[in-house]
Amino acid sequence: MVTSPSEVVTVPVGFPAGFGAPDADGYPRMLVRMGGSFYSTDVESYDLWWQVPHHGSVRELLLWAEADGISGPKDRLRKLVDDRLIAEFSAESRHAFLRHYRLLPNGIGTGQDQSDGNLCTVRGHDMKVLIQTDPVTYAVWATSDGSRSLADVCVNVGVELGLDVSVVEATIAEALVPLVQVAVAFVDSIAVA
Repeated sequence: MVTSPSEVVTVPVGFPAGFGAPDADGYPRMLVRMGGSFYSTDVESYDLWWQVPHHGSVRELLLWAEADGISGPKDRLRKLVDDRLIAEFSAESRHAFLRHYRLLPNGIGTGQDQSDGNLCTVRGHDMKVLIQTDPVTYAVWATSDGSRSLADVCVNVGVELGLDVSVVEATIAEALVPLVQVAVAFVDSIAVA
């Protein structure tokens, strides 16, 4: 939750695309699709990228990486940030972040919970509940088509729900990490043609 202007939220950018061709030494490579392109990385860097939403801060992520035996985690993290596979934003930079990134929803939205109208449900292919969210987050998730920026989607949701766009933006900014944690959404850069 982004509670102060200086608090930083860290999210992975792109979505997992599986194994790529092995490198020249025969070691496996992993692919991340980002902004219409594929990024190839080694398995340890991929593991670090995939763990981003599961740790509350970069410091916690690095502690996890060291405990997991990932070699050179600081250098790997720096490269992932430099290659734009990890993005950060604060309350102050939230709107700029939402302008440059889009949401790729994943899952089956089943709408408002019958027992609690303040919760909306996203399910997996097996119809098991993956996450329950507030209606604003659900509306952003459900109307994201992967072609528009999150900021544009927030404007549309604000109009449809009669909410100020800043409320919608703050709501989705707080929900991004939980959505990515359970893989019902991925954050991706807006593809440049």
